[in-house]
Amino acid sequence: MSHKLGLKYGPFGYLLFYQWVHREKYSSFEVEEKQYKFKVSLLKSMKRQNSPEFSRKENLNKDGFPTIWLGIDLLTFGELVIILDLLNSSLLSDIAAKYNTTSEEFLSWMKCLSFIRNICAHNGNLIDVKLKTKPKYRKKWMSYLYLRTSRDGKQTYPTDRLSIVLCIVIHMVNTINPNYRWKNIKSGIFSLCRDSEERAHLLGFRSLKDAKNIIKYILE
Repeated sequence: MSHKLGLKYGPFGYLLFYQWVHREKYSSFEVEEKQYKFKVSLLKSMKRQNSPEFSRKENLNKDGFPTIWLGIDLLTFGELVIILDLLNSSLLSDIAAKYNTTSEEFLSWMKCLSFIRNICAHNGNLIDVKLKTKPKYRKKWMSYLYLRTSRDGKQTYPTDRLSIVLCIVIHMVNTINPNYRWKNIKSGIFSLCRDSEERAHLLGFRSLKDAKNIIKYILE
């Protein structure tokens, strides 16, 4: 994201939201409000930094804000997702393509991972988590996930449990690092399932076999 914004709008163009925001999605007032809150938060983060990079004049504009390449490192994961949600269609599409996803998938997945990250940060129960907003899913995943049926019986859709989060993580990690070693993830899944079909279902997998092979299935 910093590369795309920096390349197109320069080192400080990210501070001018109107240049890159999705104008059909947000009103001018909303853009100004989000820009103000972002800048306030960014300056607070700046004050906590000890790195000399944040004191060099060439890295700051006249108001004391850092270049996007420094500023991006000050943002929390949640703040990054907020920026992604603000991006215009062209920028979001370009970034999503880097991860072999559509814009809709990418934004949906980032919001899901932000939610999961917050649960982990607050020592929440990740095993029994239920996603309030279901992320976008790929059709082939439905072969491995526990499926639910709508009340009228006309629609079938995947679980809102941990399994769909794992599908997202596996795809994203493999895109970033195809040589990633999955041993710890595999052992974690095996441990959670405890060789139990019921446990596999509770985690959101179609079967124990699908749970144990989910990494292989997603990477195929």
